[in-house]
Amino acid sequence: MKLNLVHKIFIVLVILCFIVFYSCVQKKHQEAIYFPPLPEMTPGLANPEVCNQQNHELKEIRRLLSKRKFKAALKIAGTIVESPCSVGNYLTSVELIGDVFKARKEHINAFYFYEEVLKYDISDSKTQTLIKKMVEATSHMRTQKIVSLTPRTNKPNISGLFLFQSGLAKIEAGKEADAIFLLNEFVEKFSQHKDREHAQSLIKQIKEKNDFKKTKIGVLLPLSGYYKIIGHGVLEALKLALKEFNDTHKSKEFYFCVEDTAADSSKAVKAVKKLEKEKVSCIIGPMVNVGSAAAESNKRGIPMIIMSQKSGVTQAGKYVLRNFMTPAMQIRAGISYFVEEYGFTRFSILYPNEKYGISFKDSFSDIVSHYNAKLVSMVSFEPSQTDFFHQINQFIKGYQKIDENGEYVDMNDDETKEKNRIYRAKIDFDVLFIPDTAAKISMIAPQLKYHGIDVALMGTNLWNSKKLLKTKDYVQAAVFPDGFYLGSESKRVTSFVSSYFEVTGNFPGYTESIAYDTAMMFMDALSSPRVRSRQDVITYLQSNMFKKGVTCPTSFDMTGEPVKFLELFQVVGDDIKLIRSCNN
Repeated sequence: MKLNLVHKIFIVLVILCFIVFYSCVQKKHQEAIYFPPLPEMTPGLANPEVCNQQNHELKEIRRLLSKRKFKAALKIAGTIVESPCSVGNYLTSVELIGDVFKARKEHINAFYFYEEVLKYDISDSKTQTLIKKMVEATSHMRTQKIVSLTPRTNKPNISGLFLFQSGLAKIEAGKEADAIFLLNEFVEKFSQHKDREHAQSLIKQIKEKNDFKKTKIGVLLPLSGYYKIIGHGVLEALKLALKEFNDTHKSKEFYFCVEDTAADSSKAVKAVKKLEKEKVSCIIGPMVNVGSAAAESNKRGIPMIIMSQKSGVTQAGKYVLRNFMTPAMQIRAGISYFVEEYGFTRFSILYPNEKYGISFKDSFSDIVSHYNAKLVSMVSFEPSQTDFFHQINQFIKGYQKIDENGEYVDMNDDETKEKNRIYRAKIDFDVLFIPDTAAKISMIAPQLKYHGIDVALMGTNLWNSKKLLKTKDYVQAAVFPDGFYLGSESKRVTSFVSSYFEVTGNFPGYTESIAYDTAMMFMDALSSPRVRSRQDVITYLQSNMFKKGVTCPTSFDMTGEPVKFLELFQVVGDDIKLIRSCNN
């Protein structure tokens, strides 16, 4: 038995050695490429029939490359390189071999083949194409390696162009420190290059953009005007986060630069410009009329986390994130619950014909099919309505009565519901989604019951109100999501709620809690030694899950949208109960 174990260990070691040896050989192979020299163009090689045949073969190489048949493509290309009928065919074949290596992710090999083509007299457009391919082939490499690969040609303009374009690619990828390194190398080594002044200007812009104070955070809130009460409530939540973080992180003391937007987009834009002059590291807000401020912040390269559900705000650019509950987030939480818990797959919507209702209706239509469920019908009503008979009647497909076995059966056409005291409306869906306020639901739900509709109800966070319980008998088992649970037993939540109430005399809601978490996220990111630039702030936030908040754990996807679960609530008896927690 011992001998067998020794044998097994020996075999494993041999295999490991072979793998290491093979990897070294492969690496060496990539760094030692042989290029068949361009042969002398003889009449035999330049024969029209040979050229015609090779032109067909070049097309075949491209076809094989598109089909990822690399071995066959290399074989044909190698034959042409050995005996080309023209300089053009030779260079095209060499470039195609580079394309094959690039597709196989053998980037060093690809680079060398592209470099070989650059040694010849080619057009400016072809030079640009090859430089682009070389930049792509080296994009994953360290900057020092890229510099060492700078094309070794007798054309300094081309060598400089490679470094310059590599720097531009790093800017595009958001790797500004790498961009500065490459552009500095370019400026120092190619003093006569036509792009030198452009490179110097870019270096200056990047340095100015990243000349910021890590501990200074900008805040944009509506502290006057229609939304001033909400704005001041959010500001108090931010102050609590600031005090708590500073008390527990003595090495750094953060502070806010607060600007009043008055919910005005032009004032918000001016405030962003002012905060840039203050050299803030990032901006929290705004909350209302956010689009113009988001575009301005992104233009100036200042990370911004917006607290708004307005659609499309993160499309302003890579420096703009959102930390707020969206319609899509709420809808996913509700649909997934009914599908997973009850197997319900048929949904209908009764929505107000205004901005809020339409946005939820549209989002629901986009999402429902992702859960192998379907949207059966959509019916709208006017926001001022109080009688919903017309809308409710559109859901009814007939009536059913209870038979002698206690089961519901369809009523005959000549029967009337007055003769059958126990009846219900016949409908073709399992869940009715109503994106409106708790007060409106208190009007709609009794009318649904009156007209015989007995169906599961699904709502939005606007249902999370004691007003919903005024008609509790008609909304039993109704389910809706929210992003903050005031009654949580979490130590972080109870401490936040207590502190906020002590300062303001009010309990915090979702908006105040999300503001608190947003401030904590930024301060956590800015405290990391890995964060040295504003771009690093964004990279940090999109690479980490923030779990130490008073709302559910949050991360951000590459579009800047939040990725988080919501808690679910249900009307049970005389109360609203938490039925699905994120355990924050």
